Amino acid sequence: MSTISNYKDFTVRILGDKKNGSGCLIQAMSENYYYVLTAKHIIENNESIEISYIPHSGAHQILKKIEHTVHSDPSKDAAIIKIEKTFDLNFLSKSQNLLSMSKYFLCGFPEVRESNNENDRFRPNEVKNIFDKGGIGYLEGEIIDRATQEEVKGQSGGGIYYQENGCFYVVGIQKGMAAEKHECQGRIEIMPISFFDEIVDENSNDFAPILPPYMICFSKLINEIFTLNGSHIKNSLDYVKLFLRNVGTNEICNCIRPIELLEFQEDLVLVYGENKTALLNQKYFISWLEHLIVNKILNVICDKVNIEEIQNKNRLLFSETTDDWSCIFENILRSDFRGLKKKRNVFISTNSVPRKPVINPKYAHDIARAYPIDDFKIDSGSHPLKEFKLIHIDAFQSECIIKKELKYKKYSALNNKKLRKKLRNEFEKIIN
Repeated sequence: MSTISNYKDFTVRILGDKKNGSGCLIQAMSENYYYVLTAKHIIENNESIEISYIPHSGAHQILKKIEHTVHSDPSKDAAIIKIEKTFDLNFLSKSQNLLSMSKYFLCGFPEVRESNNENDRFRPNEVKNIFDKGGIGYLEGEIIDRATQEEVKGQSGGGIYYQENGCFYVVGIQKGMAAEKHECQGRIEIMPISFFDEIVDENSNDFAPILPPYMICFSKLINEIFTLNGSHIKNSLDYVKLFLRNVGTNEICNCIRPIELLEFQEDLVLVYGENKTALLNQKYFISWLEHLIVNKILNVICDKVNIEEIQNKNRLLFSETTDDWSCIFENILRSDFRGLKKKRNVFISTNSVPRKPVINPKYAHDIARAYPIDDFKIDSGSHPLKEFKLIHIDAFQSECIIKKELKYKKYSALNNKKLRKKLRNEFEKIIN
């Protein structure tokens, strides 16, 4: 499936009795509804609207509107429509990153394609040179083919998207053209996502944050953790997987909520150089849940009160890279280790499976010599590899369980305590 096809899945057509427009379909932190982010003038210029949705592979449907609200500031042309959640939607993350190396696309349904059949009305326009105009916060960008106002009419309310490291982001919603029609400069005015967050803040009793539903509870990610892929013997690790997921369900989910992890200072949870949009990456929260379960097996108290202490003993750092973690060693070593106790551990999580998840202590000195960095963020001032042990979080699956799968065949619900002790012993071998 192409990137453009994915953008179509996030784009709706708003049909009004007087004026048509577009909208961006995105998750809310709710089990019951999604949001359509759009332009206020589209809603206010119509007495009634209909929301048409045609995903890249699926039948045309009319989405059921629950309610809508608009920004209280007359100068901010932002509106949110709440719609019933009747299908699954891929995750679309909010972003304020205007420096991405990826291509940006304005997506919507221009009126010039009105005569086309339903499947051909969608149009992506590549956008470049997006910048903050200052003032109240509007952005401005340039459509590469310098489209005129007539050519993009109907795309107002459409999202500006980009893709990076396999994830999809929206940076804003089109308000309209930034230049007069006769100038033909192809410049568009864009509302940043912060305008829509402000709407939610103003209506917090009825509108959930613009965040994915899994932020409500870790239970929504239980089936994504400890997949234990790579076992050669069929079903040999099924009970171990169930046991670890039960630890998450029974001992973690009621103590810490994913949204509470957003309170962390980003430098203390992200590898150096990562954009803060990574804090909404699903893999980040999957890794956190695995991180907490590992700590729980190691007899560390895991609750909201002790979350900072956990990070000072065994720190989790996340990168969205899809390359092997060895490719980002320099950035890992430039990360913020302040507050982390001496001779403790740093767990690295990435969007890739590492070739070697544990650094051999014999090679630590050679690796340190290869990265002669002067400005370490570390309390002692010495090289991180001399103070801490770097471990890819995948090691707790690959090294402790999968490579030793025969040793786990004997465990079942009849000897849970022994299995827990076995896992603790294996985890301790990795971190000590």
